[in-house]
Amino acid sequence: MVEIKKDWNIPITVETLVKWGNPRRSISALPTATLLAYERAVAMGADLARPAAIYKDVKILENLPDKVTVEEGVTFKSPHLASLLDGAERLVVMCRTIGPDLENAVTSLQDKGDVATAFALDLYGSVAVSLLGRNVSSFLQERARRDGFETTVHMSPGQLDWSVRDQVGIFRLLNPEAIGVVLTPSFMMKPVKSSTAVFGYGPAEKIKKGALACERCPKRHHCTFRGNADEE
Repeated sequence: MVEIKKDWNIPITVETLVKWGNPRRSISALPTATLLAYERAVAMGADLARPAAIYKDVKILENLPDKVTVEEGVTFKSPHLASLLDGAERLVVMCRTIGPDLENAVTSLQDKGDVATAFALDLYGSVAVSLLGRNVSSFLQERARRDGFETTVHMSPGQLDWSVRDQVGIFRLLNPEAIGVVLTPSFMMKPVKSSTAVFGYGPAEKIKKGALACERCPKRHHCTFRGNADEE
């Protein structure tokens, strides 16, 4: 059964933006104009972000070395995902978004020439959807554990060898349009500040333990949010 949850708390401060934007930089080292832009972004972002998540639990029907097939005839093609889900009996599929209002405000600020605030607000949106994704995954993984299962880490289309084309399968299972997210012909999501992910669960003795999927990603050394990976 598909579920929707919208009451997510995502506290973001100027310190949060500084940490995610440049972990090696302190607030005291920021130019005054940059600090003011961050402060404006935090105030605006709190009003503009509309966090929502839609998710569903499905049975894993077949897990082969290069692909995983779940209920409703959906197949995800990724050797890494198949390995990650080794031992899992069910898959949780999710989509998270903060809505279009913040993105529209960024565009408006750019049109007005307020590049600094536009950049800071866009960063706020990126942080917000990342933290939302973390919170949704943690919430659902904890629920599975309360039922006596162990969980894998989560993985998203576009990571490692998992093609973004498989977003089609996730949308088929979830219908994220219910929370305002649509898939473009190029398999990208709108609003842009949206994300999808899956994780598996099953008996503790069968679940494969391992590191975060991003720790094996070829982009890990220059990822914008690499400094926060260990916190997920």
